[in-house]
Amino acid sequence: MLKIAKITLAVTGLATPGGSETPEKPVGTIFFCIITPTKKTNHQFFFKGSPEEIVLQAIDQGSKLIIESITSL
Repeated sequence: MLKIAKITLAVTGLATPGGSETPEKPVGTIFFCIITPTKKTNHQFFFKGSPEEIVLQAIDQGSKLIIESITSL
């Protein structure tokens, strides 16, 4: 039987220079927020590489966070 899971993933961050980066928030800083019916969690990660590599790492990490959220429902 399939179980319907309502999960929201929000992502923002800095993949390229020239924005709002600071020493505390350098390029490569990515923020995630996961919302499920029972909880909301925020995460911050620091990735290195080209803008494309940072985006791919963020996609990978976001996928892992979604899977973790599904398995904990």
